[in-house]
Amino acid sequence: MTSHRGLPAPFEGQVSDAFAHDRLLASLSEVREWVNQPAKILSTGRNRVVMKENVPIREGVSVNLVIKSFGPQSLWKDAVDVRRTTRAHRSWSAAERLASQGVGTPRPVAYLDVRNGKRLVESYYVSVWEPAATDLRREIIRLFSHDPVCWKIMNLLETVSAAVRAMHDSGVMHRDLGNQNIQLSPEVDGHWAAVSFVDLNRAKLLAQLSLRQKARDLSRIHLPSDLLRVFYEMYFHARPSSAFRKWDQRYRRRYAIHDRTRKFRHPLRSERALQEADPESAYPHYQNVWIWDHRSAQPINVLRSRERNRIRPWRDVARIFLSTALHAPAILVAYRNNLRLAYTRPVDMQGRIGLSIEPGNENVAEELDLLQSLGRVPVLIRFYAHAGPDGWSSAMSLAKRVHGNGHPVAAAFVQSRDAVLEPSSWDAMLETVLERLHPILDWVELGHALNRVKWGAWSHRERVRILSPVDGLRSKYPGLCFAGPAAIDFDVPYTVSILDGLPSGTKLDTMSHHLYVDRRGAPENCQGPFDTLRKCALTSAAGQASGRCGDGLIVSEVNWPLAGTGVYSPVVSPYDTPGPRRNDPGVDEMRYGIYMIRYLLISLCSGLVQKVYWWRLVARGFGLIDDTDPASLVPRPAFSMLRQFLAKVGQSTFHTFERMPPDIHIYHFTRSDESRFAVAYRTGEAALWTPPFACVQAETVTGEAAEISSGRIELSGSPIYLVLAAETGL
Repeated sequence: MTSHRGLPAPFEGQVSDAFAHDRLLASLSEVREWVNQPAKILSTGRNRVVMKENVPIREGVSVNLVIKSFGPQSLWKDAVDVRRTTRAHRSWSAAERLASQGVGTPRPVAYLDVRNGKRLVESYYVSVWEPAATDLRREIIRLFSHDPVCWKIMNLLETVSAAVRAMHDSGVMHRDLGNQNIQLSPEVDGHWAAVSFVDLNRAKLLAQLSLRQKARDLSRIHLPSDLLRVFYEMYFHARPSSAFRKWDQRYRRRYAIHDRTRKFRHPLRSERALQEADPESAYPHYQNVWIWDHRSAQPINVLRSRERNRIRPWRDVARIFLSTALHAPAILVAYRNNLRLAYTRPVDMQGRIGLSIEPGNENVAEELDLLQSLGRVPVLIRFYAHAGPDGWSSAMSLAKRVHGNGHPVAAAFVQSRDAVLEPSSWDAMLETVLERLHPILDWVELGHALNRVKWGAWSHRERVRILSPVDGLRSKYPGLCFAGPAAIDFDVPYTVSILDGLPSGTKLDTMSHHLYVDRRGAPENCQGPFDTLRKCALTSAAGQASGRCGDGLIVSEVNWPLAGTGVYSPVVSPYDTPGPRRNDPGVDEMRYGIYMIRYLLISLCSGLVQKVYWWRLVARGFGLIDDTDPASLVPRPAFSMLRQFLAKVGQSTFHTFERMPPDIHIYHFTRSDESRFAVAYRTGEAALWTPPFACVQAETVTGEAAEISSGRIELSGSPIYLVLAAETGL
């Protein structure tokens, strides 16, 4: 006796057309023996999954099969399945639909049911075994824990999101789309070639999925919140609609409740799963996930701001408030004094303008030649905790080479989350590098952007710990100057709190800060009431009032991001967003250089900043030199502008600053031979201007001659160099 498609009794079901051969039909009669006496068990639990090797399909052809046994079920589910079909049938139907649409799933072979009246007694789904598969859960855990590289994670999310979208477009709603049910081919050089959907026994076939149904399906995808945002944008090829986000939040809340109550609904099963769980298979705490993006030279945020704020200790907020309130009067006095003194004192400009460079450039010889063409400018080299001993060794070799070329060298030490969690590894890096480099270093910066949790420090205690080795290091290397706390983006309250938390008696030699202004606009623009000058004044005042560092201020990082550089920009998404980019946070190459010169004039000539290190010499998204083709470095206009600025201003002394209404800025300098020149620009529209002093020569910001006609010159936002007549006074 046979049933559907020639299946042997007592089975009913169907066989896929590609496998409907007599040899296979005969073999399927042994499915009970395959499950009960398996050669290889793939999974146990509610549903037993086994593999049967070398099952003949037809003459000379055999395959390895996977059999999933669902077994008997409750009376209620039997009654419901009269309408919705069995789990094996749903698995087979969904797999058939996916396979017909070219969407990845193990090739369906058959489903087999055995009934006793209206009760389901046995139920099997048979598919072709796919070897060497991994899944999204395992890959995410592996990458987070052992290979936290941004571009690889973005490639993974892009591959999976495209496959999920294809599954939904084929009319299949998975309804159990957990990470573990998205199988992948193993990684090859940061790429995953295939995605395959398994555990389709809850799937539903539709003509088209609604937005609500898509949200319900996607709500089982488990990712940190900001990576989930990226995943959704990849899935939709756009920012998800507010309607989708509403449904997604609803279903995620519902599933969270379902997950939390599992141990009460299934106590024995939950306890067994807990005992059998492999610690290596657990997701790391997202607070400890630290992913490096080499393209923008920074870690990425994996959590949205709401989740980040939820994790931060509430005591830190109180500590920041109290420290700021305690020092506010002294800071205000120092701030006003700084503004009063700005531009009132001569400033020797020699050695104040530095550059950051990085090891690892394929064309390091050309990079160092370009660096050398700027003169013996100070150089800052970063040492990354996550780079390990090999990375530190490479950076040390570069530092020695640069120093041998006559450049003053400084070292900035950058923490990772692992370095924060294991302070001994942080101390080991400091000791390893300083032991070898201390004779050639001018100064050292401890910690990096400590006020941003993406750099690894989540609490006040962790931030202070990064700076705590300073006393021991100073006693061991007494000639070194130690700087910090290197906060970023004009975050004075955090700076005050970190300094205030240092152990009693601990003091930094000078303050360092990553002092950005308006990354879309001019350095004269304001953030609230604070433009570049006022930011310099207040940041310096915070260090002066704290009593925990010297009076100086080093700007150890600043730049403008370059528009149109995509993932290589430090201020855009860590992946290439589909479609046209709107409101790209960056500037064009000419404006980048112009703003750089104006920033250097404002900060250094004010006398409030000791040094400025431009971040950095070579970088595709924010450097003076473009390394899109690493084998052929291309200097940008800003490189020529800085070379001209160093030649004109770098060996001179600043004397006075004039602000001519409404928007003209003039900086006066003298050279060692007593010759005088000025640098002028206007922040408004370009217009003809008559300088209030006699000029004998004018040059543009890149060194070309500028025309002076009848004592008038065109003045714009691009600074010009004006050589003053000998009799002109200051």
